[in-house]
Amino acid sequence: MFKQIFVIMGFVSILFTTLIPNVSGISPAFTRQTIDDKPDPNIKDIDINAGLKRVIRSENILMDIVSTTYVSDGRSLNGTIWLLDPLYSKNHSLYVKNNLTFVIFVYTDKETATTNSLAPTYSLIISPQQDGTWKKLFIEMEPDVSSERVTSQKIIDVTNNYTGFFEDGNRYVDFSIDLEKISYPDIYWLDFQSSTTNPTNGIKIVDNTFIYRAPPLESKINYDWEKPLRIRPGSEQTFKLFINSTDQPIKQTLLFSDANSTDSIHISFSPNDVAIEPTGKNLTDMKIKVDEDVHTNTESKIDQIINISVKTEENTAWKNRETLVISIELLPPLSIGDFLLETKLIYIIPIAVTTLIVLWISKKIDRVKEYRSLNADDLLNADATIIAGVLIFLTIGSVEFSQIINKIGILTASIVLPFAMAGVRMLIKGAVESLGIKLMTAGFIYMMTSVVVIGFVNL
Repeated sequence: MFKQIFVIMGFVSILFTTLIPNVSGISPAFTRQTIDDKPDPNIKDIDINAGLKRVIRSENILMDIVSTTYVSDGRSLNGTIWLLDPLYSKNHSLYVKNNLTFVIFVYTDKETATTNSLAPTYSLIISPQQDGTWKKLFIEMEPDVSSERVTSQKIIDVTNNYTGFFEDGNRYVDFSIDLEKISYPDIYWLDFQSSTTNPTNGIKIVDNTFIYRAPPLESKINYDWEKPLRIRPGSEQTFKLFINSTDQPIKQTLLFSDANSTDSIHISFSPNDVAIEPTGKNLTDMKIKVDEDVHTNTESKIDQIINISVKTEENTAWKNRETLVISIELLPPLSIGDFLLETKLIYIIPIAVTTLIVLWISKKIDRVKEYRSLNADDLLNADATIIAGVLIFLTIGSVEFSQIINKIGILTASIVLPFAMAGVRMLIKGAVESLGIKLMTAGFIYMMTSVVVIGFVNL
């Protein structure tokens, strides 16, 4: 009885120690990542020397990296190094002679990740052998310490007669790393390298990629701008572009530029390069200019693309980071009515005309005394009729012609002001007098001028 219990307990213990770590202690999984290998002045490799590339290709020493892809399920890292030229089994001896080597460097030291002193923790090396086979070697590197001694290496895994990682005549090299062998890191960095060594002069030629984070760092730089982006052909406007950064690894400088500088919509920035802290905010002025030859009869939306490049204190060359798509509303050409509304002339013209005419005519009113014989009740009725008419127009118009009323409502409503003031003046004085007549005169002039201006608005 006790023997059976001990056997069951031992089985459970083994199951717990072997299965549980594989379930809960694995590295983060992530989807397929695609990285282009682009020239970088900070990486002294083949990509910045086009002449050297041509020489290497002519000698069939195939090691120029075009791009890399990699993916992880949390237990293993699998990827591909894509080459400019294909690999051929028949050229194996040439590869051995020139020491063709493919290396995947793995960095796991978080403390040096944000500095310029990254040193690889592990290396996966794939190389051809004298016996016609390939060899895969996975090694751990001695920590990068300040010492004059040669860095030592420890072999973790070795596979002789390594096969299946390339297809004869195709342009790729596959690789796979068992993450259990490096203790399932939660964050690590990758660097891909291919190299050859000239057998005559011993010069080593290298093609390196940038160092990439795994799992990839999610884009935590967000952009926003003043809305809506509305502009008419033949004009330009400036809007604020806001940048918000959260939990970035290092301070960065972002460069904004128009992705298509030859189209009819031109976008520029002031400043065009903006420094952003790992967690912080900044902004820049985004000026949008639309050529006059962009014709549109109705409002339309056009998507424009903005290129965003990035550089850091360590990597001082600009590198493409991402693109930003903004939607611009193109308004129809400016009509006379829209011009009056946008420039506020719809209000300025009636006030200016009324003021000038009333100043000119007020002296004549002071010299003429016949107005005193006018009946105050008749004038009050006239004021009331005009005020009532304006209010009825506003009430009915707000239901039937709401869009027009929204444009001219303030102007229309202000017509009642001088008539109301004239009525109040006559009620206070109990008779017709000079100021009341002047206010009524101003009211009629203001009303007539407003009607003319409103007519242009509705064209």
